[in-house]
Amino acid sequence: MDYQSGGRFNTLHNYDAPIHEGFAPMEYVMLQTFFDSPKRVQALRDCPMGASFESFAQELCDARYARLTVRGYLRAAEHFMCWVGRQGVPVQSLDETFIDRFDRHLNHCRCPNHGKSHRLELLHCAGMFLRHLRKMGLVTTA
Repeated sequence: MDYQSGGRFNTLHNYDAPIHEGFAPMEYVMLQTFFDSPKRVQALRDCPMGASFESFAQELCDARYARLTVRGYLRAAEHFMCWVGRQGVPVQSLDETFIDRFDRHLNHCRCPNHGKSHRLELLHCAGMFLRHLRKMGLVTTA
């Protein structure tokens, strides 16, 4: 079964198909593809960057990343954005210096529900998410 089938959408042309009761619009399908818990999916969607997590998941899926890898990358992106939010920095002004600052944060991280066990992977994922935000036009720094 491919990532997008899951009983809902399995071809690109379905994106424009009318939405029938019981089916989610395409832009809201990706997170539920990678997380089984409806509460977890809703928590990600309720974040200020919820739509960006959806599009990031789609990008990773399109690039053929494995399901567990996508889940880890989404969690890392969420951790990065939670930390950014606590810094009070507008998303559009993010740049690579924030990846370095996030690295320093990880050295003493006590964030609930976020680990730091794979620091280099977390940094790599944060950088990927930053590039994704830039591609989406949400980050305006070069």
